[in-house]
Amino acid sequence: MSADDQQPPEHDAPDPSSGPAGSAPIGDRGLTEAGDAGHAAYVQGKIADAAKSLGREADSVELHSIRNPIDWRNELDKWGNRRELHDAFMYGMQAMQDRTPEAGWVYEYSIKTPLSFRRIDVAQVEKLLGRDRLVHNNEYKAGYVAREEGLLQLQKEEFLLANNLVERSEYTVPSLDLLDPEVAQRAAELEQRFKGRFIVNEVGREVFEQTVAIGKPIVQQNAVEKLRATIEQLRENPTLTVARDAIRNFIAEIEQAREQGEPIPLRVLVAAREDLAELVRVDQRVIQDYDRIAREKARLKISQALLVEQAQAVTRDERTETLFASLGAVDREIDRAAEELAEGARPNTREERDRALEQAQALARNADRQEELDLQRAHARLTYQLQATQETEREAEREALEQAGLGPDHVDEAVRRLDEAREQRDAATRAHLLNVDNHVKTKANARVMGTEIERHNALIERVGGKAANQPTRDPEVIREAVNALRLDPERDSNLNAQVYRAAKEGRVTYERETRQWVMQIDGRQVRVPLESAARQAGEAARLAELGYDPVAIRNMTHIQPAQPDIRDRGPKQPETDVAERGRQAELERRQAKEREGRDR
Repeated sequence: MSADDQQPPEHDAPDPSSGPAGSAPIGDRGLTEAGDAGHAAYVQGKIADAAKSLGREADSVELHSIRNPIDWRNELDKWGNRRELHDAFMYGMQAMQDRTPEAGWVYEYSIKTPLSFRRIDVAQVEKLLGRDRLVHNNEYKAGYVAREEGLLQLQKEEFLLANNLVERSEYTVPSLDLLDPEVAQRAAELEQRFKGRFIVNEVGREVFEQTVAIGKPIVQQNAVEKLRATIEQLRENPTLTVARDAIRNFIAEIEQAREQGEPIPLRVLVAAREDLAELVRVDQRVIQDYDRIAREKARLKISQALLVEQAQAVTRDERTETLFASLGAVDREIDRAAEELAEGARPNTREERDRALEQAQALARNADRQEELDLQRAHARLTYQLQATQETEREAEREALEQAGLGPDHVDEAVRRLDEAREQRDAATRAHLLNVDNHVKTKANARVMGTEIERHNALIERVGGKAANQPTRDPEVIREAVNALRLDPERDSNLNAQVYRAAKEGRVTYERETRQWVMQIDGRQVRVPLESAARQAGEAARLAELGYDPVAIRNMTHIQPAQPDIRDRGPKQPETDVAERGRQAELERRQAKEREGRDR
């Protein structure tokens, strides 16, 4: 529904600086009592006017002039007033067709015609040489269209099309039965005359209800936004801005004190921050009472009162969030002052930290030449010393902050920031200790792997000897396979012992999607590449324990003879799908055989 020849009602904006005559005196926190009758009288007229204007057009509709009044009243009861129903239909249909402002679509677009201005529901507009170019428009009709209004609108549309002022025009209705017969006939004539350029869309009741359901929340949000400005203007009365002004003034004092080199003491900052937070909480309560009284005095209809209450609640919450957010500048100053206080309160640990750094450097430098156990003990001792020094500092800082009156949140935030600085200060020591820890792990792995290599080679020799004793087997072929499967104590001591053990114990599956082996190690899944030497060696040991001979093991694990290093088998070759399927099939076959053996 368009309002081609109607001007929206104008309202005088309230003067924020002028309060009502006879305002109640300011209280001890500078806030006017919520029940101030003088100011409430001023407010109720303004909010009432703003809320009523949203439904003024609907109130003027004569229902007895609408075709099928019973059905139409049912629609009004279901979806709201006439204007709201039209807007919900329009916004919902635009949303369903993804016609967004980003694509150039604007609402309530006006263009001049010889008859009068044509106000279009929705138009797609492009800029051409600095001027608007009307590409596409759409007129929505959610209800009955009277003869005079509909014909005048179509006459203007005909002018736009005939003079190429619009490329394409749509006329969208739930049903053509809602149009006056002459209006429907005229629309059909324009569709024939301007084929492909003027299109009548009859969407049907089901689509109509879907689009209205989609568009109604948009309409409600728009109504809230229209009321937002009025509500916020009314709250700009000086008696209702005490909290905001107090926060701004105190932040200015903080900045000025810093510039003069005399920052505000921490105790003063903490006390002031609590007072300001209380002002915000009082402001929230007062505004809530203020809004309630304004609604009661306005004597709105139920639907209007609900709309105003919704808008007030949204803007009230935003107001409180904004006020608390503005306290962030005070919080940051408290944190800075707290850090300065804490830094002055903690003991001087410079010598301990320097000594720890020197010892960590020396330990990392000589790590290769030390025994595993000695290296592990030295690493644990230095790590404990560093942690103890940091904890001593932290306890002194926290005690000083708590004695200064800081709340838990500020104490935790200050200590967190001090911890970050502490870790950065001790980063070099941490890096050396990490290096030492890696050496400890490497030595431990080599020790465990050394034991596994002895067992592995003994196992391979045993199955190789058993196979060589069979009269049908070639001893040279068996010996070649055994040599390929053996592990070298020096060369292979750095194979990952955990991966080797997982493969040996069968805690592994093949993941086709990633082309990797997935192992269960210490209760977690670890993925290793196909060519992992530790996995191949562990798999060979597992097969040997199951009784496979060395030649079969070599073929099944893809360990080839005459390789100088089990860890280095040359450039990685891409795995073909055939090879992958063969490997997976072989693995499944072996697992099935193992299950059969256990069942027997």
